[in-house]
Amino acid sequence: MNKKKEGRYIFYNANSSHPFFPEISSIVRKYIGIDQILEYILSTIGDVDSVYILDDYAKGIDSGIIDVLIIGDETDSERIGDLCTKAEDAIKRKIRLMVLNTEEFDQTSEIYLRRPNWKVV
Repeated sequence: MNKKKEGRYIFYNANSSHPFFPEISSIVRKYIGIDQILEYILSTIGDVDSVYILDDYAKGIDSGIIDVLIIGDETDSERIGDLCTKAEDAIKRKIRLMVLNTEEFDQTSEIYLRRPNWKVV
């Protein structure tokens, strides 16, 4: 665990280089329920090539905001929006969602993948 002091506050985040990090991260994801929610969402939104969790959550920091990048062609944007709202209610966190088709992602992938990321699918 890493900690950083700012004024009278101490902020903690997971040490992603620790050998137990993958297992602990898996336990946390299961506890929060994001794995089951993502599985359900992916089965109902169309043709999805991959999904990435970006930034804080990918680094093991639960800031209350989860940045999600969905790559796929012929995805149902309206359905994605509805499910995202339901997922936010279920996990009590804000989800910032970005949907790109495969061509858009191929042209801009370096921008997204240089950020901290965790490939879910």
